[in-house]
Amino acid sequence: MSHFPVHVPDAYVPGTYAFAETLLRAGALGALVGGTAALAEHARGLKDGTLTRDQAVRGVLGTAAKTGLATGLGAVVAATLRGGPLLTTTAVIATGAAALYVMDSKGKPAAKAAPESAPTPAA
Repeated sequence: MSHFPVHVPDAYVPGTYAFAETLLRAGALGALVGGTAALAEHARGLKDGTLTRDQAVRGVLGTAAKTGLATGLGAVVAATLRGGPLLTTTAVIATGAAALYVMDSKGKPAAKAAPESAPTPAA
């Protein structure tokens, strides 16, 4: 047994700071990747004239924010689990997909069933 005390810096102790840092770092990476993909998609719409510049900017920033948040949340969940590579990868994908599903479903009205048309009387 060692007679020297072991000091662990605060940055290595899991806590709120570690989760916030994980969320920010992974979120920034997710926003970069998602924003880049959205930029490529919206650039085509700008070139074709189907999108205005304002629509393209909103679309890119919105996608970057959503993917950043989804990636950050997935990374926090994976860090909390502290499992192997398969478990953490599955956690990131599942959490990110669930977060994107919830974000995409917010603000969209539920699909209404089409009213059935009245049968035409036989002549």
